Amino acid sequence: VARRFARLVGPSDTVARVGGDQFVLVFTHARDVGEIRRLAEEVRAAVNGVIAIGGQEVVLACSIGVAAYEAQITGSGEDLIADAEVAMYRARRAGSDRIEVFEPTMRVDRDDRQLIEKELHAAIDRRELKCGGSILVSVSLIQRRSCRPTKPQA
Repeated sequence: VARRFARLVGPSDTVARVGGDQFVLVFTHARDVGEIRRLAEEVRAAVNGVIAIGGQEVVLACSIGVAAYEAQITGSGEDLIADAEVAMYRARRAGSDRIEVFEPTMRVDRDDRQLIEKELHAAIDRRELKCGGSILVSVSLIQRRSCRPTKPQA
C-alpha cells in the first residue's frame, strides 16, 4: 500500500504510516479543497483493488478523511492530522470506500470522544468500573449532553 501511495506524491509531499491500517499523506502543492478531493480520489483508486498476501487474494478499499490547512483556523500540524482523522472516522461510519472532507463542526465529535475517553480513564482510576471475567459488572454512566459521570440507576 505504501508503494502505491509513493507513486502519487511529489518530492515535497509526505507519506507516513501512523497505525496498523492508517496512513497520513501530506500534499504540499494542493491549493484548495477541490484539488485535495481530486488527490483523495487518486489515492482511493490506487488503494482499491486486489493484492496477494501470503498466497491469498485480499480486496482492498479505503475510507479517507481530508483536512486542508488554513492558517487562521487549523492550529498545529497535530490539529490538522486530528481533523483528518475525525473525517476519516466519519467516512468509515458511513460505509467503506468513502471520502469525507473535514468541516469545523466535526470537531465536536473529536472533542466529545476525547472527553468521554478522559472520563472513562478517571472512572477506572476511581474504581467506578469493575470487570468480573469479561463481563462488565458496574458502570458509571456518562450523560450524553454533559458527559459527566453519574451513579448507575438500580
